[in-house]
Amino acid sequence: MTTPPDTIGPQHPAAATGEDPRGVLVFSWLPTDLQAAEDSRAKLDFDTRKVRPRGFIRPATSAERELLAWLGYDLPDGELTTEVTWASSGVRTRRWPVLEQETTP
Repeated sequence: MTTPPDTIGPQHPAAATGEDPRGVLVFSWLPTDLQAAEDSRAKLDFDTRKVRPRGFIRPATSAERELLAWLGYDLPDGELTTEVTWASSGVRTRRWPVLEQETTP
C-alpha cells in the first residue's frame, strides 16, 4: 500500500493529543484501500477478543505501518508490535510501545 498523502484525512484532534481511547490512528477519512484494511483488521481484532478478552499483541499491519509513517513516526525496519486492548466493550485501543518512546511527531 502506498497511498498519496493528500488522500488521508486529518488526524482526529483527540488522537493527535493522545486523548483518544482508540489511539493515534483516528482520521476524518481514509482512502478506500486503507479503510478496507483497517476495517478488516478491526473485525479480526474483535473476533480475537472472544478468546483473548484482556487483549493481545500482534504484528502491525501494513496499513498501520503506513499510517504511522504518515504521521511522522520513525518505524523500525523489522517487526513492529501492536498492543490491542479495549477501553470499553466496543472501543478497541491500539498502541505501539516502541514508538511511545519517541518524541511525538
